[in-house]
Amino acid sequence: MQKAEYNIRFGSPNWIEDILSNLKHKMFIVFGTTFFSVEGPMQAVKFDPMDARRLVGLGLSGIAAKRIGKDAEKLYVWLLDGKRYDYRSPEHMAFTEILIREKIYQNDDVFFALLMTGDMDIIHDLGHSDSPTTSLRREEFVGILTGVRGELKEIRKEYLAIIQNDYSDNVQSTSLKLEKIRIAQAEKARKKYILKVG
Repeated sequence: MQKAEYNIRFGSPNWIEDILSNLKHKMFIVFGTTFFSVEGPMQAVKFDPMDARRLVGLGLSGIAAKRIGKDAEKLYVWLLDGKRYDYRSPEHMAFTEILIREKIYQNDDVFFALLMTGDMDIIHDLGHSDSPTTSLRREEFVGILTGVRGELKEIRKEYLAIIQNDYSDNVQSTSLKLEKIRIAQAEKARKKYILKVG
Protein backbone atom coordinates (compact mmCIF):
# COMPACT_ATOMS: atom_id res chain seq x y z
CA MET A 1 0.00 0.00 0.00
CA GLN A 2 1.39 3.37 -1.03
CA LYS A 3 2.00 5.94 1.70
CA ALA A 4 -0.38 8.91 1.72
CA GLU A 5 2.15 11.13 3.48
CA TYR A 6 5.64 11.22 4.91
CA ASN A 7 5.93 12.19 8.57
CA ILE A 8 9.48 13.46 9.00
CA ARG A 9 10.80 12.38 12.39
CA PHE A 10 14.07 11.13 13.83
CA GLY A 11 14.18 7.39 14.42
CA SER A 12 11.27 6.59 12.12
CA PRO A 13 11.35 3.01 10.78
CA ASN A 14 10.83 4.58 7.35
CA TRP A 15 14.30 5.56 6.12
CA ILE A 16 13.04 8.56 4.15
CA GLU A 17 11.29 10.05 7.16
CA ASP A 18 14.33 9.42 9.33
CA ILE A 19 17.01 10.76 6.99
CA LEU A 20 15.13 14.03 6.38
CA SER A 21 14.99 14.75 10.12
CA ASN A 22 17.09 17.69 11.32
CA LEU A 23 18.50 15.44 14.07
CA LYS A 24 19.92 12.88 11.63
CA HIS A 25 23.71 12.58 11.55
CA LYS A 26 24.71 13.96 8.14
CA MET A 27 27.85 15.94 7.38
CA PHE A 28 27.73 19.16 5.35
CA ILE A 29 29.56 22.47 5.17
CA VAL A 30 28.12 25.97 5.55
CA PHE A 31 30.28 29.11 5.28
CA GLY A 32 33.41 26.96 5.67
CA THR A 33 32.23 25.25 8.88
CA THR A 34 31.54 21.51 8.98
CA PHE A 35 28.40 20.33 10.74
CA PHE A 36 27.12 16.85 11.51
CA SER A 37 23.40 17.57 11.63
CA VAL A 38 21.04 20.49 11.13
CA GLU A 39 19.95 20.34 14.76
CA GLY A 40 23.45 20.87 16.18
CA PRO A 41 24.06 24.36 14.79
CA MET A 42 20.36 25.24 15.18
CA GLN A 43 20.75 24.80 18.92
CA ALA A 44 24.35 25.99 19.22
CA VAL A 45 23.70 29.48 17.85
CA LYS A 46 21.40 30.12 20.81
CA PHE A 47 24.56 30.57 22.90
CA ASP A 48 27.09 33.37 22.60
CA PRO A 49 30.57 32.61 21.22
CA MET A 50 32.10 32.48 24.72
CA ASP A 51 29.69 29.80 25.95
CA ALA A 52 31.16 26.27 25.87
CA ARG A 53 27.75 24.83 25.00
CA ARG A 54 27.98 26.56 21.64
CA LEU A 55 31.20 24.79 20.66
CA VAL A 56 29.87 21.43 21.85
CA GLY A 57 26.54 21.91 20.09
CA LEU A 58 28.07 22.71 16.73
CA GLY A 59 29.38 19.16 16.50
CA LEU A 60 26.33 17.29 17.80
CA SER A 61 23.54 15.33 16.17
CA GLY A 62 20.57 13.30 17.39
CA ILE A 63 18.82 13.79 20.72
CA ALA A 64 22.01 15.22 22.27
CA ALA A 65 21.85 18.11 19.80
CA LYS A 66 18.20 18.74 20.62
CA ARG A 67 18.78 18.76 24.35
CA ILE A 68 21.76 21.09 24.46
CA GLY A 69 19.62 24.11 23.57
CA LYS A 70 16.88 23.54 26.15
CA ASP A 71 18.37 25.95 28.70
CA ALA A 72 19.09 28.76 26.24
CA GLU A 73 17.32 32.08 26.88
CA LYS A 74 15.91 32.19 23.35
CA LEU A 75 16.09 35.95 23.11
CA TYR A 76 19.04 36.19 20.72
CA VAL A 77 21.21 34.06 18.45
CA TRP A 78 24.84 34.50 17.49
CA LEU A 79 25.29 33.36 13.90
CA LEU A 80 28.52 32.24 12.26
CA ASP A 81 29.63 35.82 11.67
CA GLY A 82 29.74 36.23 15.48
CA LYS A 83 27.08 38.94 15.45
CA ARG A 84 24.01 38.90 17.66
CA TYR A 85 20.54 38.80 16.10
CA ASP A 86 17.08 38.65 17.56
CA TYR A 87 15.67 35.17 18.05
CA ARG A 88 13.60 34.20 15.00
CA SER A 89 14.69 37.34 13.17
CA PRO A 90 14.85 37.18 9.34
CA GLU A 91 18.61 36.54 9.60
CA HIS A 92 18.07 33.71 12.08
CA MET A 93 15.41 32.05 9.95
CA ALA A 94 17.47 32.43 6.78
CA PHE A 95 20.41 30.73 8.49
CA THR A 96 18.18 27.84 9.56
CA GLU A 97 16.94 27.42 5.99
CA ILE A 98 20.49 27.42 4.67
CA LEU A 99 21.36 24.57 7.05
CA ILE A 100 18.48 22.44 5.80
CA ARG A 101 19.16 23.21 2.15
CA GLU A 102 22.87 22.48 2.35
CA LYS A 103 22.27 19.15 4.10
CA ILE A 104 20.00 18.16 1.22
CA TYR A 105 22.20 19.38 -1.62
CA GLN A 106 25.46 18.03 -0.17
CA ASN A 107 24.26 14.49 0.59
CA ASP A 108 23.17 12.22 -2.27
CA ASP A 109 21.00 9.99 -0.08
CA VAL A 110 19.13 12.95 1.43
CA PHE A 111 18.78 14.53 -2.01
CA PHE A 112 17.18 11.43 -3.48
CA ALA A 113 15.12 10.68 -0.35
CA LEU A 114 13.37 14.02 -0.74
CA LEU A 115 12.81 13.36 -4.44
CA MET A 116 11.33 9.97 -3.59
CA THR A 117 8.53 11.59 -1.59
CA GLY A 118 7.07 12.41 -5.00
CA ASP A 119 3.83 14.35 -4.64
CA MET A 120 2.97 12.92 -1.25
CA ASP A 121 2.23 15.31 1.60
CA ILE A 122 5.14 16.01 3.92
CA ILE A 123 4.22 16.50 7.58
CA HIS A 124 6.12 16.82 10.87
CA ASP A 125 3.88 15.37 13.54
CA LEU A 126 5.72 14.48 16.74
CA GLY A 127 2.57 13.87 18.76
CA HIS A 128 2.59 17.20 20.56
CA SER A 129 2.25 20.90 19.81
CA ASP A 130 5.23 23.11 19.05
CA SER A 131 6.79 24.87 22.02
CA PRO A 132 5.99 28.59 21.93
CA THR A 133 9.75 29.23 21.95
CA THR A 134 10.70 26.79 19.19
CA SER A 135 13.14 28.21 16.69
CA LEU A 136 11.60 26.39 13.72
CA ARG A 137 7.88 25.74 13.64
CA ARG A 138 6.67 22.55 12.00
CA GLU A 139 4.88 24.38 9.18
CA GLU A 140 8.10 26.30 8.42
CA PHE A 141 10.13 23.09 8.33
CA VAL A 142 7.60 21.41 6.05
CA GLY A 143 7.50 24.52 3.86
CA ILE A 144 11.27 24.46 3.37
CA LEU A 145 11.29 20.76 2.47
CA THR A 146 8.39 21.19 0.07
CA GLY A 147 10.07 24.18 -1.58
CA VAL A 148 13.36 22.36 -2.06
CA ARG A 149 11.50 19.33 -3.39
CA GLY A 150 10.05 21.51 -6.13
CA GLU A 151 13.55 22.59 -7.11
CA LEU A 152 14.74 18.98 -7.16
CA LYS A 153 11.93 17.97 -9.51
CA GLU A 154 13.22 20.49 -12.04
CA ILE A 155 16.70 19.02 -11.70
CA ARG A 156 15.24 15.53 -12.17
CA LYS A 157 13.87 16.53 -15.59
CA GLU A 158 17.35 17.56 -16.67
CA TYR A 159 18.80 14.36 -15.22
CA LEU A 160 16.42 12.17 -17.16
CA ALA A 161 17.05 14.02 -20.42
CA ILE A 162 20.81 13.53 -20.06
CA ILE A 163 20.51 9.88 -19.06
CA GLN A 164 18.26 9.09 -22.01
CA ASN A 165 20.59 10.80 -24.47
CA ASP A 166 24.06 10.02 -23.12
CA TYR A 167 24.17 7.21 -20.64
CA SER A 168 24.96 4.33 -22.95
CA ASP A 169 27.75 6.31 -24.62
CA ASN A 170 29.87 7.47 -21.72
CA VAL A 171 28.94 6.73 -18.10
CA GLN A 172 31.67 8.93 -16.64
CA SER A 173 30.75 11.91 -18.83
CA THR A 174 27.09 11.51 -17.93
CA SER A 175 27.86 11.43 -14.20
CA LEU A 176 29.86 14.63 -14.50
CA LYS A 177 27.01 16.35 -16.35
CA LEU A 178 24.52 15.29 -13.69
CA GLU A 179 26.75 16.55 -10.91
CA LYS A 180 27.25 19.85 -12.73
CA ILE A 181 23.48 20.36 -12.90
CA ARG A 182 23.06 19.67 -9.22
CA ILE A 183 25.91 21.97 -8.20
CA ALA A 184 24.52 24.75 -10.38
CA GLN A 185 21.06 24.40 -8.84
CA ALA A 186 22.49 24.35 -5.33
CA GLU A 187 24.48 27.51 -6.06
CA LYS A 188 21.39 29.20 -7.48
CA ALA A 189 19.42 28.39 -4.33
CA ARG A 190 22.36 29.44 -2.14
CA LYS A 191 22.58 32.86 -3.76
CA LYS A 192 18.87 33.36 -3.29
CA TYR A 193 18.82 32.49 0.39
CA ILE A 194 22.35 33.19 1.66
CA LEU A 195 22.70 35.66 4.50
CA LYS A 196 23.67 39.22 3.64
CA VAL A 197 25.56 40.11 6.79
CA GLY A 198 28.84 41.75 7.60
